[in-house]
Amino acid sequence: MVAVDGDDIVGFGRIRPHKEVYELGCVGVLENRRNQGIGRIIVKHLINIFPTSDVYITTDMPDYFKSFGFRKIETGPKELIEKLKRVCKSKCREEAVVMVYNKEI
Repeated sequence: MVAVDGDDIVGFGRIRPHKEVYELGCVGVLENRRNQGIGRIIVKHLINIFPTSDVYITTDMPDYFKSFGFRKIETGPKELIEKLKRVCKSKCREEAVVMVYNKEI
């Protein structure tokens, strides 16, 4: 999904399917539009339309996602743990973690 202001895209996010789980991913807001609630709207919308009750995310901003009710998990879906090792760690995102939010469907 994208957040638009006039003709400008100011934020974005997506639900990424993996083989066995889905992941809330690639959430971003233009730097000059941050702290205006745009990211919060995107994350809440994606949580609301998430296709499963467990909403997973890999992130290097755990404090931000804690504010939505996400919690860090040490052992998560195999695909996301492998992603942490393969992608996040290789891109100097050593602080990246897997988090989950449990919602009612």
